Amino acid sequence: MNNLLRLGLAVFVPLIVWACESQQSYSRYSGNTMGTSYNISCSSKASAALHKEIKQLLQDINMSVSTYIPQSSISTINQDQKAVSRYRDAQDSILVYVMPADTHFIKNFSISKKYHNSSKGFFDPSIMPLVNYWGFGYTEKKAVENADSNIIEVLVDVTDYTKWILSLANDTMTIRKPKGAQLDFSAVAKGYAVDCIAEMLDRNGIADYMVEIGGEVRTKGVNNKSKSWVIGLSKPEIDARLNTFSATIELDNKAMASSGNYRNYYMVDGKSYGHEINPNTGYPEINRLLGVSAISEECAVSDAMATAFMVMGLERSIEWLKQQSEIKAVLFYQDDSLGLNQYISPGLPINILNQ
Repeated sequence: MNNLLRLGLAVFVPLIVWACESQQSYSRYSGNTMGTSYNISCSSKASAALHKEIKQLLQDINMSVSTYIPQSSISTINQDQKAVSRYRDAQDSILVYVMPADTHFIKNFSISKKYHNSSKGFFDPSIMPLVNYWGFGYTEKKAVENADSNIIEVLVDVTDYTKWILSLANDTMTIRKPKGAQLDFSAVAKGYAVDCIAEMLDRNGIADYMVEIGGEVRTKGVNNKSKSWVIGLSKPEIDARLNTFSATIELDNKAMASSGNYRNYYMVDGKSYGHEINPNTGYPEINRLLGVSAISEECAVSDAMATAFMVMGLERSIEWLKQQSEIKAVLFYQDDSLGLNQYISPGLPINILNQ
């Protein structure tokens, strides 16, 4: 049997258009976090102390929401045997966790709740058991050769973020969840970390910056040539090079996050399985969308909705976008002639490049 497992970044890798001749003194910081890299450019003199503070912040966020760190808050909650109490209601066995209040976990939980509701459940961070089943989570990366519909049905039953409840009292948080349920904040955590760094730069009085983690980006002010930050969107094709772009966009005091299946998938007997799992069916979502970029004020919001759009599909996403003004998006999709086309929210300063 010809099986291929191919995993990688599930984002549009942004082209950060740096100035060739600097007119201002800008500092740059970079490193690795969350299984990817980060890059920061800001209008200030180089500061080792600031970079140290940024690295500590990223470590703290990872210790809250990384499913790859066994001691993290989310990993502790995901393990049923670590519950402090159990009880059974009319339908489910409910597990209870009482822990010191964890600000980063609480904020990721709350943001996810808001956009789970707004997307009518298409964004669902309780999808972790299904993500692991399909080989895209923290468990062994292994292609599913023969999907078991019975197992998938059981996993869909525990995928319901409405059943997760978080309450706060003094310095303690209490989490209630169904037995077997697990959380995965990977579709919001990178964007959240970008926002946290941006807020740190704001507190340090830095007026101009670009913060990017694994393709999720937030900007403020101007670049080192006193122009708007320009971000490139990778061409959403499997064989496209990382520096092949479909469009560029001026990101003026905004945040952008992207998602797509074209670099995070595996093949089984000639069939492609993407990492975007539909929480309603339990199967990898297959629709005309190839990749999306969501633009808003906060990167965590953009991050969550970029994932939601990929699962919602083209028509539902366009309808959702037209019903509100907070979030805009670029939706790349396959048209009826199997070519690459795009839907662009009105007012976005985007330049579509020659295909």
